[in-house]
Amino acid sequence: MSLQKYGLWILITLCLAYTGYKAFDLVQTSRKLQSLEETQASVIKIDYGLFNMDAWKEKALSVFSDRLHNFEISPAAYKEVDLELRGYLQGIYKDYLLSGKLFDKLIKEAEEKQTVPPMLLNMFKTNLPTQIKNLQIEKQIPDMAATLTAELKKKEPRIKEVLGAELDKLLVTSDTIPRQDQRAIIAASFNQPNLPALLSFLNDEIIAQKAVFKSKAFDLLYLLLGLTLLSFLAYIFVKAKRNAIIGILSVISLIFLYVGVQLPMIVIDARLNAFEFVLLNQSLNFDQQSIFFQSKSILDVTQTLLEGRTIDLKIVGILVLCFSIVFPIIKLVLSGLYLAVDKIQNSSFARGLIFHLGKWSMADVFVVALFMAYIGFHGLADAQLDAIESNKTGFAVETANYTHLDKGALFFSIYCVLSIVIGSIISHIHLKKSDL
Repeated sequence: MSLQKYGLWILITLCLAYTGYKAFDLVQTSRKLQSLEETQASVIKIDYGLFNMDAWKEKALSVFSDRLHNFEISPAAYKEVDLELRGYLQGIYKDYLLSGKLFDKLIKEAEEKQTVPPMLLNMFKTNLPTQIKNLQIEKQIPDMAATLTAELKKKEPRIKEVLGAELDKLLVTSDTIPRQDQRAIIAASFNQPNLPALLSFLNDEIIAQKAVFKSKAFDLLYLLLGLTLLSFLAYIFVKAKRNAIIGILSVISLIFLYVGVQLPMIVIDARLNAFEFVLLNQSLNFDQQSIFFQSKSILDVTQTLLEGRTIDLKIVGILVLCFSIVFPIIKLVLSGLYLAVDKIQNSSFARGLIFHLGKWSMADVFVVALFMAYIGFHGLADAQLDAIESNKTGFAVETANYTHLDKGALFFSIYCVLSIVIGSIISHIHLKKSDL
């Protein structure tokens, strides 16, 4: 009988140890998933999209370059060019050749420099007007204009190149201080060659890790709930071992608390799924961007507060640490030992901690505040995203609100309920003993 008794306790200890290992493994999986999600959010954050001038320049350059690539001067435009060239050439002919202004200037320079004999110059002055008329240059102007227009059409590819080069100068600027895109560093850390490959890798990893995390979380939840149910059944039917069963329930509650404070409680994830508008009859769009992302556990929030620069944040961090972690752990440990160790039962200090410390932990209030915070954050994110999506500026905007309560809230809530039940049972036993 003694051997069976020790064997049962060994089995219970191994079962609780296995459950603790599964809890530790779930926390590690959660941290890996949280790290991947935070990395993805940092890579697609809106600072690299709508709020990035270089991205706007790149997309605008793409639109204008595409327009230039398909750029063609229409036949009607060439007709206009031909008419303009005719008018221009006729103006030159009348103002400089027919009027004699050009040759008068040349003859005057020759006279001043005495490079041509005077008699020859007089012959030029006398005969030039007649010779110019005999050349019938005015009749040849249409053909000259047509030839120039044809040459211009041949140079159309070169015109595109020149316009493209000038556009590059306008939109592309070189920084005097070299900058390195942080996303390139992140891509290199994941052994990915470029940003698209990194985004694809992160998306696949997150999907796979979410499936693993969900499976592990529910396996642990069902295991803990099963152990809790068996413990309560044992408490009802095995009255001789009630003290030990309370200790087992306290250990189970500690595991719920450990997972609850380690896993993220609320995930706030607001995104622009798409942003599109039309420029020069061509669609200019941005892919999914992260507006705001936070995934924090109670420990993460506590650490952030404790690392705050101001004293008020540190004080709040200490209070959160005490009320949500330290006090509950002390209470559960003492509750588990209270019925099994006579010294603790007889200690007024231990009794005070067990029966009064729970009031200071405020775990149930914390859970209510958590759900209220979730409702508030979710509603706020929805309202802000709806306001962005219903804009009247002509932009096509699609938003998404992925804010949700995470598994940490579930485990912590169950811990709160279980802790209250254990406290009530111990209080009932204590009152019963006091009456005796």
